[in-house]
Amino acid sequence: MAQGKHAQAEQAFAAALRYAPKSADLWVLCGISRYRQCALEGARAAMREALRHAPDHAVAKDNLAVLSAPRLVVWKPSDKSAALGLAVEFLSRMPAFAALPFGEWSQVLFYQVARGHFFFVVDQDERVRGFLGWALTEQALAEHWVTGRAGLRSEQCLDGDCVIINAFAAETDAARSFIVDTMRGLFARRRTLYFKRHYADGRTRPARLSVNRYVAGHLAQAAGRPRYAA
Repeated sequence: MAQGKHAQAEQAFAAALRYAPKSADLWVLCGISRYRQCALEGARAAMREALRHAPDHAVAKDNLAVLSAPRLVVWKPSDKSAALGLAVEFLSRMPAFAALPFGEWSQVLFYQVARGHFFFVVDQDERVRGFLGWALTEQALAEHWVTGRAGLRSEQCLDGDCVIINAFAAETDAARSFIVDTMRGLFARRRTLYFKRHYADGRTRPARLSVNRYVAGHLAQAAGRPRYAA
């Protein structure tokens, strides 16, 4: 888990729990690994299980309180057709996206959703407040994309140590901050973030950001995340 391999960590904790199903500490660690994968309901379930076996477990109590408080959460619909329709509906309300040619942009969204490289931000009333879509690729391909020399096919966006952010939209400052904070955990094992800055006068500037710099520069804003068990 310290290396950012949260799916593998969850599998390891689940295996340990088969031998020690009443270990509150293991349940807490399992819950934190789920949280780091944005599986919030699974994280809450693990914290509740920890408290079932150890009602006074302070870390489990604190984590469950944070996870259960009304707030923004990550949501990824399992129905990809519904997810695509919702993404189109939400982004069409954003001026930067509404002005784009529909045919080209709809293809970008279609392949993002098909790959699972997206998430919505919803509030406690289940209203969509933000959207993030991305691609994973190699450095040379990312450089071609960000400088406008070439587009990318979906099969070139399946994996790699570089992240292309090509759909970032938020209705509120809170949703924007939430997306940024989620990105830190989601892309911690990658090398470079690529995106394009669009200006009101029509100019576009390619941008690159080291993931190490991105994560380290915002650590203070992660103070509200669930804590690790001792």
